[in-house]
Amino acid sequence: IRPLPQELEGTPEDADTEDEADDELATQVRGSYFYKQSQVSVRHLRELLGKKVFNNPKDVDEVARLLSYASPGDSSAIALDFFAGSGTTGEAVMRLNAEDGGNRRFILVQIPQPIDPKKQKEAHRFVTQTLGRPEATIFEITAERLRRAGAKLQAEQAAKAQASGGLLPTDTP
Repeated sequence: IRPLPQELEGTPEDADTEDEADDELATQVRGSYFYKQSQVSVRHLRELLGKKVFNNPKDVDEVARLLSYASPGDSSAIALDFFAGSGTTGEAVMRLNAEDGGNRRFILVQIPQPIDPKKQKEAHRFVTQTLGRPEATIFEITAERLRRAGAKLQAEQAAKAQASGGLLPTDTP
């Protein structure tokens, strides 16, 4: 979905911050594609899970931008992902909510696809050894990522609240 030029409000010059200008320009210029090098996504997921369990996860920042682009101003949107994989869409929704106090929700669909112990050794070991699950499936990685991402976001929000005297950026005094 891409707005027509006449539907765009303002120009990058009207933005209050450099980040807003970049986002506005990206929205206007990107058109139909969103891209970031996969090493960034792999590193983020490795830091979150402690191991490299996916070769090409979607980038959480780019998915968050896509969600913002597809549902501008709708802080209660519902995102549906029929191929959840590692759960990037869910984490992106949680991040957006943490950033702006939104109430977005997500529905992720991931069949319990078995992980081949020979082709995907690290992912298989992560599920069976680290998580202690008897069957290694992609779903187990999806669920664990969401648990860890949620816990990390909660910890970050608590730290922000503590640093600002108990108020989050989305709270009004």
